[in-house]
Amino acid sequence: AVPTWERSKAGPRPLDLRTAIVAGRIVEYEQSQPAPAEDRRAILCDDSEGSMLLYRTRLPIVAAPYHRTIDGIVEAARFYAGRNEALAGEQLDRLGVRYVIVPYRAHEQLMNFERIAFDELRSYDPPIESIDAHGLLHLELRYRPEIAKTMAYRLAMQPGAPPAGLECIAVIREGAQTTDGYSGLVYKFVPPPRPESEF
Repeated sequence: AVPTWERSKAGPRPLDLRTAIVAGRIVEYEQSQPAPAEDRRAILCDDSEGSMLLYRTRLPIVAAPYHRTIDGIVEAARFYAGRNEALAGEQLDRLGVRYVIVPYRAHEQLMNFERIAFDELRSYDPPIESIDAHGLLHLELRYRPEIAKTMAYRLAMQPGAPPAGLECIAVIREGAQTTDGYSGLVYKFVPPPRPESEF
């Protein structure tokens, strides 16, 4: 007999729901405003969403949870943890990115991005660890003011004033943790015009 597992009655995981909706918004945008075939098409996202976005949109992704995408994972970490708007734009241009997805829990994931990209925490003081009554580890995050300069923070907290070259094209509210919040933001990258000498 084949073992079976009862499906959870809790429904889909919030990240899966959010990623599916993000993919749907990208597909809608691609249909309404298609990019020329030779134009940029890649999606920059946290590696945990890369596989589903690749499957649902059929667009290339920068990062996914595979050992063969280590370079892409590092590129994504450098972008989200970076603080230099001009360098971020150059990076997106070099990678052929059209869409940037704000990580699901950007304030927590930024810790991992900083460790991957810089091998240190730059926007946090060391977290305070505690063990609860069930033996689970809890981290109390302690932010430094510098966090507000990171791309992850700026994209998540300031969708009305994004870094140069980025335009918010979708706000996803389904699956949000608060009724007035959102669960995702999708940005479109528009690279600066190239000088005529590059054509």
